Amino acid sequence: SFTRLADSHLANLLQKSKTIMSTADIVPPVDITDTAAIKHILDDQTIHFVKKTKGYEEDYIPVVISSIVSLIAIALAVTGHWLPYPLERNKSILCVSGFLVCLATLHGLKAYYGKNSLMLSKPRLSYTPAQIQQLGKKSPAFSVATAMEPRQDSFQICLTPWHGPQCSKLETTEKSFSVFGFFDVKGSFLPNKFHDALEELFTAYLSTATKKVK
Repeated sequence: SFTRLADSHLANLLQKSKTIMSTADIVPPVDITDTAAIKHILDDQTIHFVKKTKGYEEDYIPVVISSIVSLIAIALAVTGHWLPYPLERNKSILCVSGFLVCLATLHGLKAYYGKNSLMLSKPRLSYTPAQIQQLGKKSPAFSVATAMEPRQDSFQICLTPWHGPQCSKLETTEKSFSVFGFFDVKGSFLPNKFHDALEELFTAYLSTATKKVK
């Protein structure tokens, strides 16, 4: 019985390692002084962790809304540019006003969804109602934001509860990590190190609910 349990645990660890490594195989070595390239890799791996390891999927509604507003703003700007002025003065003013409203809306959306927002997550639609309910008990949808200043080695990740019955029990959790812990001296990505850091962050995020209850 003990041997069977140990074998099962080892198999789970191997499968978990394969899942992590499958994404790292396609990550080429980078210059560890190139903060833009490093942030791009860590952003991609953060999204992969949330989707593949934690069982969430990306909520594209904010992206769709922002895209529609952006397209409207572009259409208004182009139309206003080609309208003869002052013959079509009123229409030009209307286009300019609409363009400014669209810009204000985009800024409002950015503030609403969070600064440096990388993605908004939600339980997978392919899950059964029972699976979604169980996932929601642990953590409902949340926003993932990342930041990394140029020529700095600190990578910040922030998790913010988004919506759902558990949101009032969870608090925004942010951690900073040195990127030198996620890349070797040759610039090769170390997926297991980064995975462990994300697990640490996610555990701290979920523990805020327990602290509030107490």
